[in-house]
Amino acid sequence: MPYVPATFLITFIVAAAAGVWLSLPGLAEFTLRALDWCESILMLCLPYEPVLKAIGFFSGVVLLASGLALSLTRGISGWTRGLRAMRRLPVYNRGLSVSIIKDDNIRTAFTHGLIRPRIYVSTGLLKNLTREELRAVLLHEVHHRDTKDPLRFFCLSLIKDLFFYLPVAAWFVRQKRSQREVEADDEAIVRTGQPLTLAGALVKVARPARYGLSAQPASIAGSGPVEDRVRRILFGKDRNERLPLSVLAKSAFFALVLILSVTLPVSSAWHLPDDCTMEHCSHHMEMVNGCRTHCDMTG
Repeated sequence: MPYVPATFLITFIVAAAAGVWLSLPGLAEFTLRALDWCESILMLCLPYEPVLKAIGFFSGVVLLASGLALSLTRGISGWTRGLRAMRRLPVYNRGLSVSIIKDDNIRTAFTHGLIRPRIYVSTGLLKNLTREELRAVLLHEVHHRDTKDPLRFFCLSLIKDLFFYLPVAAWFVRQKRSQREVEADDEAIVRTGQPLTLAGALVKVARPARYGLSAQPASIAGSGPVEDRVRRILFGKDRNERLPLSVLAKSAFFALVLILSVTLPVSSAWHLPDDCTMEHCSHHMEMVNGCRTHCDMTG
């Protein structure tokens, strides 16, 4: 089931890209002519099918462009905010593999950095964990570091913003983040052999929200309820969230509308009406062949 959203998104991207590529040359020429031909979109243009398809196409393009702009804007701003927040941290031992945050008021450990991720642990967490609990936490973060999960999370956030109009995108990102936390938990449990130790450490964890680390750090606190992870560790029950049918239906509907908007123009024979009617006498007399003569004859 987790592969359904990925397949769905890939199919959507390929179909949309194909529609844009095949439609753009003829549509561009038609649009320039239509803008000249239509004095007012509310007068006589809407009844013509090619005009409606052109409007739908550019509406889809605007939506796709909005998702791309949102994704890039949030990604860049989040990344820069995260860097500024990291510089404000009271950190020492920056040259070591694990950096210490000198703050006794928070209990946190996280991995931060897109290209060369590093592990950060607060003094508040060090003072409240046993030696074995601290080892379990560090092994959890080592897994995040070695698999470059901060970069994965950053890319996932870009995907969620890129397809902000598809509810399945947010669901997919949430599932992938949860999956990464489960894998890091399992790695720590396997290497320590003490699931209760990791569960105890999770109960003592607080999130590092006060520092505004928005560049997708992989925190020991994770992105969902800690209680679910503790329950899974203690009782071995995975909380597999099924894809809600409502989310799938809404996403399929919006994706279908968007795909149609950028692919239907392929079937259009990009031309404007050549036959003169009485309506053209007041709006398009100079733009339809023979219309001036026809209008002069009919008064």
